Amino acid sequence: MDPSYSFNISIAGICVSFHCANKIFFQILKNKYASFENAATNKEIIVIEILERPFDKNFDEIILEEKEGCYFLRSEDFNAEICLNTKKVKLESRLEITVFNTFLRILYSLLAVQHRGFLLHAAGLIYNKQGYVFSGPSSSGKTTTARRATNLSVLNDELTLIRKIGNDYRVHATPFTGEYEGSISVKSAPLQYLLFLNKELQTGHQPVDKLTVIVKLMENIFFFDKNLSVNQLLLDNCRELTENTPGFEVNIFASNSIEEVIDGIGKNKIFSEPQNSLATNR
Repeated sequence: MDPSYSFNISIAGICVSFHCANKIFFQILKNKYASFENAATNKEIIVIEILERPFDKNFDEIILEEKEGCYFLRSEDFNAEICLNTKKVKLESRLEITVFNTFLRILYSLLAVQHRGFLLHAAGLIYNKQGYVFSGPSSSGKTTTARRATNLSVLNDELTLIRKIGNDYRVHATPFTGEYEGSISVKSAPLQYLLFLNKELQTGHQPVDKLTVIVKLMENIFFFDKNLSVNQLLLDNCRELTENTPGFEVNIFASNSIEEVIDGIGKNKIFSEPQNSLATNR
């Protein structure tokens, strides 16, 4: 494989390299992911060979299958063969940036789990050099959270990557945005709190026990693989994260600003388990 054009990016320290023979689409890729460009090359980089192929829209689901260490991904817009052992990906796709971005989300959801992390449906913010995620399903207020964080660094309003590096879990920016119109800060920070959006909450915030935090995380993680061993790895990542990272439900509309939401937790935080605990029977 020796395509004409190549381009490397890094998301949360996980590197991939795009290889594409179509000059126009290659330039679209460079423009889209310019903030995440990484010129460094190493043995861990995942190489994506992008091949143009027309597709008939005869089904509307994404199918992910695993066989002999490789993933086979099919949708109405692309087919992909992902071999993590050889670090090679073959993507046959319509050359459209929305199609490629959908594929890249799925690829990074698989890569993140292998790198002690996961992609979470959450707005990611940095405040006073600490990272915070405001997680929830569609229409829960993730984009609104990002829009109200006018004095904070916004990492994303839709999919934020959490990954353990060294001894710390960190929250990282991704290019997988929702409807947020502002600029994304390509940074990372140590994760301070896991915050779950709840518009019905009467108070500004309330603590959540560890077991419920894990359940809420699993509900909002972006992931397609149904393999039991991989899901166990994902669950282990969540369990380890919750050991030292407190979780809270928050209502961002009960405060005047996002800073006030975070500061309010800091003044009144409760680290004891409200009800359930994972400390027993381990």
